Amino acid sequence: MVMALDMRRARSQMDVDVAIVRDFLYGNREKWEEHSELVKIMCEDPTFDKSQRLYMSRSGRYNNGLRMMNRIHELQDEYGWSSHQMTKAASLMDEPTGFHLHLVAFEPVMRSQASPKLLARYEALVRNRGILGLSLLMAQT
Repeated sequence: MVMALDMRRARSQMDVDVAIVRDFLYGNREKWEEHSELVKIMCEDPTFDKSQRLYMSRSGRYNNGLRMMNRIHELQDEYGWSSHQMTKAASLMDEPTGFHLHLVAFEPVMRSQASPKLLARYEALVRNRGILGLSLLMAQT
């Protein structure tokens, strides 16, 4: 009990600027605002409701995650999100779908290392989810 009182006293004597700490943790104010805006958009969209997640089967969670990821792509088109914002939104989704692997490994590597001929043939398919870089992952589950 004495320790709890000491902690309360110490906390009451502290002068911490929460905004400065928050901006430091997120990198800077602009990154915090970007994060905050993504969270706001996703929280207002019923597609991202996680209230029933504990009651879903593994395949139900996977399918729900795919539904969420498709919605993120729609939001990217709607709001003009960059690749970075798209990846950030996918990480906020917090569902194991393998899409994160597609976004951070398959798609960027394909764009940066494919020949011009392969890019001409497949880039639009990869960008629009016609080809997913998680098919091997899905085959193993």
